[in-house]
Amino acid sequence: MLDQVLPLEELKAMACRAVEIATKKGADQAEAFVSMDASLSCGLEKDAIKGVGTSVSMGMGIRVIKDRRLGFSYATEESSLPETAEQAIKLARLSPPGDLEFPGDHTPPVVERIFDPQILNTTPSTLVEWVKDMLAVVKGHEELVALEGGVGCGLDRFAVATSNGMDLGAEGTDSGGGMYTMFQDLAPSTGFHFAESRMADIDLLGTAEKASKMALDSRNPSTVEPGLMPVVFMPHAFSSMMEFILAPAFYGDKVKRGESVYSGREGMEVASPELDVFDDALLPDGLNSAPIDDEGVPSKKVPIIENGIFFNPLYDRSSGLEHGAETTGNGIRCLRWSSSRSFKSPPGVKARNLVMGSGLTMPLDELLKEVKKGILVHDILGAHTANPASGDFSVNSSVVFKIERGEITGPGKQVMLSGNLPDALRELIGTGERPLNVSGGLSPVSFRLPSIALDKIVVT
Repeated sequence: MLDQVLPLEELKAMACRAVEIATKKGADQAEAFVSMDASLSCGLEKDAIKGVGTSVSMGMGIRVIKDRRLGFSYATEESSLPETAEQAIKLARLSPPGDLEFPGDHTPPVVERIFDPQILNTTPSTLVEWVKDMLAVVKGHEELVALEGGVGCGLDRFAVATSNGMDLGAEGTDSGGGMYTMFQDLAPSTGFHFAESRMADIDLLGTAEKASKMALDSRNPSTVEPGLMPVVFMPHAFSSMMEFILAPAFYGDKVKRGESVYSGREGMEVASPELDVFDDALLPDGLNSAPIDDEGVPSKKVPIIENGIFFNPLYDRSSGLEHGAETTGNGIRCLRWSSSRSFKSPPGVKARNLVMGSGLTMPLDELLKEVKKGILVHDILGAHTANPASGDFSVNSSVVFKIERGEITGPGKQVMLSGNLPDALRELIGTGERPLNVSGGLSPVSFRLPSIALDKIVVT
């Protein structure tokens, strides 16, 4: 199945042909982006395998510059490229003039652990066996049911060519698995866990066991006493806060337009001096790592918050040009509320792999000892309603554990958490030492996050 994806050299040749067609049609400059991806997945629902799903997608987007004006169109068939190029040129006439230039050729950096040929040999029957193995783990706990989940893997390749001589491409693989569990009697106690990697190295049995243990540990929750207290966010919980509050606030166009909580604060302390946040598109095994971004710009590691100082916003080529800054290699093509790359969209600024760390890193049990009375949360609901312009949030968590005198004492009932996330980052207690890969839910941002403990969160 995954072998249906065309070789990278064929996609690069197709991009070059698209550029040639566009320039012959009258474009002053042209850029072509060609992508193709395939995925295999096997799902489960209520202890039953739902079957294997397959997906293959291919298409190409063309951007042209005509009389300093930018136009874009896309096609799903190479035979449509002449009409697509003409459409892009027509749309360019409706755009305001600008100074964008498409990049020329360069040698991109090397990124480790983003392509695993072992994944290409995965078959539907292999996925079914993996799901059976995960189900067997859950069924080892007679009182539990595997509510939903599954496994999957994929391959994606893309190429970018320009009339200024660039002819580059990138490829990557991915694998993942996850599970939701609950009690047979449908008691309000659930567990979950997910694992994601670019390599064929995820621990599916461990994933199922962690989901099972969470459900077992969550049985018979009691009310959490409300108040202002420390909260330990596990990676999957804090990724939602990052995706919908911090990541948009890091984008240079929003920072410069006054639409970010960090607007006008470059070079200023915005978090604990122990905290670092950076975007690393060269991160080994990073879910969004690649040698180039979707404009063909070389990828790099970009410091955003360093020792608590807001150091650098993120830019693609257009937003950087508009605001007098260099691109940071963050040009990504995606549709609104989509978590995957799309040839149907021109590039815009997006984070790649947001990584958080601190000078207060310690094992999770040591981190818990720093909390006299608080809670640990595994999930966050409603972060998409938060405001990145202010950083204010009001979210729910349904998988909660009480912490007293540095130890987990039992499960808690659902709580609401509220506050201001940038302010909370000033109250850093510490971070865990075992970060996880977590993909975005409604955007193509990914994360490498540890657990993080923040003080003075309002819990109700």
